[in-house]
Amino acid sequence: MSDIQIYYLLPSQLIKGQRMMNIDLSTILRQGDKTLSEVYNEIKSNPEFCRDEFGIEFGHFKGLILSDVSLYASIDGKVAGLLSFMTTTYQGKRLILFNGLCSPEQYSGMGVGRELVNTLIRVGKAFDIDFIKLECKGDKLMNYYKKFGFVVTSSKTSYDSDEDSDAEEDGHLYYHMELDLSRISGGKKKRRTFKRKSRRVKRKNTRRKLRK
Repeated sequence: MSDIQIYYLLPSQLIKGQRMMNIDLSTILRQGDKTLSEVYNEIKSNPEFCRDEFGIEFGHFKGLILSDVSLYASIDGKVAGLLSFMTTTYQGKRLILFNGLCSPEQYSGMGVGRELVNTLIRVGKAFDIDFIKLECKGDKLMNYYKKFGFVVTSSKTSYDSDEDSDAEEDGHLYYHMELDLSRISGGKKKRRTFKRKSRRVKRKNTRRKLRK
């Protein structure tokens, strides 16, 4: 099996925002071996790049490539999958908004999606992100993201038109999900707990020395 290489792409208009959040992806990942335009054109030339199970429209996904930060998987020099996301802050929390993931059918079963999501989690942990949030369509995707530790925070049913709003079978169920990175090994909550334990141990050792 060919190795999966993960690279990042950063549109020029997002560079300033990443610096303001003290995020430098070059410290943990390699910048794309292809330019943003090359990746965009390669994906644009393949209308089947987004499989139905990813629950995202191809036209919408193409737009994300030019406006979001991207992680893409490369196999034998071809783009085998791409994940788009944004970083932001809200109510004092640092967030990753996970906006889309696609991979062509020919790479099904090779772990491309898993590598991309795990790399996103690695990015979040490396830069002290509090939560990764996403919206996905349908139970299949919801259960897929649960495997990474995401939990459902809310759900909604969306209809194709107002005329169909009374027909439940015509609606599509969407889930809002989040991953609390402090609960992942090495997350901020665990580091704080470790520090508190360390201070307690130091105080005990000091008292023992004074007794002697």
